[in-house]
Amino acid sequence: DDAFSSDEQQLDACLDTFKYSTDPGPLFQWAVVQTGLDDRLTKYTRVELEQAFPRYTRDRDNRLFELVRQMKRNGHIDLLRKKAQQCPHRAGRQLLEKAIRS
Repeated sequence: DDAFSSDEQQLDACLDTFKYSTDPGPLFQWAVVQTGLDDRLTKYTRVELEQAFPRYTRDRDNRLFELVRQMKRNGHIDLLRKKAQQCPHRAGRQLLEKAIRS
């Protein structure tokens, strides 16, 4: 999260993180990004990564709702709807649509 990024840039960055999941490949990609370690299994087991991932998704989802509330207050509902249509990650699209409705 970069305070100097626009709301749209922050939303795009948040939606991009929906590419991560508990499937082996995406989970390990997420771990590399989070830890900065090339070989994330030198420090963490797969079980530890799987246990950490739900906390990460909770924080990410809360951030998405926060961004949507902010963008709605600033009159960007049409942009939010456009982003929902364009989001390539089904889970991200669904959560964005839910946040727009709330």
